[in-house]
Amino acid sequence: MPSHQNQDLTEEVAGFLAHFSFCALVALNLARQDGRAGNTVSDHLFLMRWLEGAQRQKRFPREVAAEMLLLQRLGKKNGPPANLPKKLQHLWEICTGIRPQLSDVALLNTAIAQLKENGWLNELLSQAEWRQGIPTDIVHSGINAILAERLAIESAFSKNGMLMSPLEFLICGDAAAAINAFTDVSLTLSSTSEPQKFQLLPPVAAIKTA
Repeated sequence: MPSHQNQDLTEEVAGFLAHFSFCALVALNLARQDGRAGNTVSDHLFLMRWLEGAQRQKRFPREVAAEMLLLQRLGKKNGPPANLPKKLQHLWEICTGIRPQLSDVALLNTAIAQLKENGWLNELLSQAEWRQGIPTDIVHSGINAILAERLAIESAFSKNGMLMSPLEFLICGDAAAAINAFTDVSLTLSSTSEPQKFQLLPPVAAIKTA
């Protein structure tokens, strides 16, 4: 988030995205006031309908279309845990300059630190170890673990710490807790077709304010 991945956002596009996210948040707040939303599930359903309607009616400039499609895709795939309200809030804060933008690697480190504080094991594997999957001793230990390939980590980020391409993780244990930890720092950890394998998708790109 935003979906303008690995590109500098112009001030104009940042303005479009700020307006879009603001409108979505205002609509959600009004829905909460009149009882159409107000909990995790109803908030999610309302925003999914709102996004679909906004896209169908072309309420926003085409520069916003990719962001809307990304939010809908994440919402359909992950359901309420996608936490669309938080993603929209974060998008608005970034695009308006309220929240300083942290690098993706800093956000990743924050999410991993949160998991480790809750007893998670975090390890970097060699290419050979990665190909073999989650080590047997970890599987049988019963602990939660999040693993990545060392070379993939080293090559996934730009010099500025921005994620350049999807980064894979192996998760043993409570995958929902891992997804929530990443969502808490506005990173998107998405499941794949392979059991226990997840992808970190490139999130916020740099916003050019010049």
